[in-house]
Amino acid sequence: MTDSSLPLNILGCDIDPLLIQRAQETNTHRDRLAYAALDIMAESAQERLSDYLGKFNSTKFDVVFCFSTTMWIHLQNGDAGLKRFLHETASRTRYMLIEPQPWKCYRSAMRRLKKLDCDGFSNFKNLKMRSTIEEDIGKYLADACCMTAIEEFGTTDWGRKLTLFKNNS
Repeated sequence: MTDSSLPLNILGCDIDPLLIQRAQETNTHRDRLAYAALDIMAESAQERLSDYLGKFNSTKFDVVFCFSTTMWIHLQNGDAGLKRFLHETASRTRYMLIEPQPWKCYRSAMRRLKKLDCDGFSNFKNLKMRSTIEEDIGKYLADACCMTAIEEFGTTDWGRKLTLFKNNS
């Protein structure tokens, strides 16, 4: 069996159970595509990921895609929480394709909340990783998580960089 003929199994995760429910309802590939509503920052999420990988006698995903998630994790959990997310995710994958939101997205999110007369995110004032957040994430993945950026795929329609990292451990 060649690598190209190995079975492909995909797990899609989101914190929003309604999005997961919608995805499950339209899923025509249930044998290969699963969805899970989970808060990736909760300890129970790590257990569920381990259980999923165990079904395939594995401890790591081949690739993890992180699209439009880093800012929200950062705002909700601060610098330490973002680093924990990056470290735990890096430890569970061979490759990571990441799309970190630039600092301007943080400012836009805070402006939207002010217009809605919401308090915003209490961690915002305490964030140390700010204007160079994209570079900070790349540096953290390299220095603390033993990952190497192996490919940059340009920018998305939203002006966000897509970078593929390889786990060297």
